[in-house]
Amino acid sequence: MKALGTFASVFLITVISYPIEKKVAVCEIREAITPVTEKYIVRSLDEASKESFDAIIFELDTPGGLLDTTRNIVQALLNAKIDTVVYVSPSGARAGSAGVFITLSAKFAAMAPACNIGAAHPVTIGSQGGTGKEDENAKHLSQKIENDSIAFIKSIAKERKRNIDWAVDSVKESVSITSEEALKKGVINYIARDETDLVRQIYGKNIAFTLRPIKKNWAESLLTVLANPNLVYFLMILGFYGILYEIIHPGTIFSGATGALLLIVALFSMQYLPFNFAGFILIVLAFVLFLIEVFTTSHGFLLIGALISLVIGSAMLFDSPLPFLRVSYSSIAVVTITTFLVFISLVYLISKVLYRKAMSGKEGMIGQNGLAVTDFTRGRGKVFFHGETWSAVSDEDIKKDSMVTIKSIKGLEITVKVNRQGTL
Repeated sequence: MKALGTFASVFLITVISYPIEKKVAVCEIREAITPVTEKYIVRSLDEASKESFDAIIFELDTPGGLLDTTRNIVQALLNAKIDTVVYVSPSGARAGSAGVFITLSAKFAAMAPACNIGAAHPVTIGSQGGTGKEDENAKHLSQKIENDSIAFIKSIAKERKRNIDWAVDSVKESVSITSEEALKKGVINYIARDETDLVRQIYGKNIAFTLRPIKKNWAESLLTVLANPNLVYFLMILGFYGILYEIIHPGTIFSGATGALLLIVALFSMQYLPFNFAGFILIVLAFVLFLIEVFTTSHGFLLIGALISLVIGSAMLFDSPLPFLRVSYSSIAVVTITTFLVFISLVYLISKVLYRKAMSGKEGMIGQNGLAVTDFTRGRGKVFFHGETWSAVSDEDIKKDSMVTIKSIKGLEITVKVNRQGTL
């Protein structure tokens, strides 16, 4: 019995002293919150759960994003089967707007030193600048969204036992605080220098663990790049350029095919952004007006209308008050000025072609010089021109071997005059 007791004691000491093994997944989110972000987070949670990870750390640095997408991410974090950690890092990173909701919804919330969190007030288009009933309706809508967001963040803070008053103020008053203030106010659980420090603070120092990154797959990486409003805008404009060039110069094929491809990619990317169909239609109208301007004489009225339609459509293309989810004003200015110069050049070149003197056929003969091969009798004679002999008439007396200039053509007969310079 004594030997058995000694063995049990040694076994317990060994078990207690042996470090606990933890498997921790790490994901990086350094972007605006869009449906692409949601896909990445949900896939990472599923993959970590299936592979029996103990926890997953989301390294977050975001200015904010779409509210509906944020709701879906929050639901995924609240219902995760493993420990979820949102870590605002590296130093200097922020969890703004949508990032506040995501950080609070994790089981463990942490920040690196010198980071900030807050300013979660929802912003709506049309909340200012209206008059009368429209302005009143906009205010009511803004108030509804604000109240809904307050209730949403309050429920998250209550569920995760975080500072409810601060969470409400972050939405209502757009307050923002530093890492140290967030820890002091009970908004987050830890301040950590890195992932290793964070894991040991959560699970204890006497722990062995492995960190395994779950990176975006190629499709998610591509969609992250394509979910940039300015890039999508340029792809769409280049697509229109290619198609219009094919219309103006039929048979090039390459420009039309490339333009169609770019336009399809742009339209596909728009499903991950707050796309406004009215803005797209205005841009299409602008290019239709540009095309009509090329082939008709409108004295610039169609061009002005096209430019106005292009500017308004570009500004309306993405229906979001957040600057990082809209086309920038500089991009709109570049496209508008470039488009104006391109179409002015097209109109100039086409007008030169239309009014240029014909260089072939009968019309191309007018003004050309020939050689009289006979004396003109009663105003009629023969003229040699470009390897052919033509019947000619003239009001002047013309001698054989005189140089003549063609004035007009009627049927197979030409009218000529004497070329005083005498050169072909």
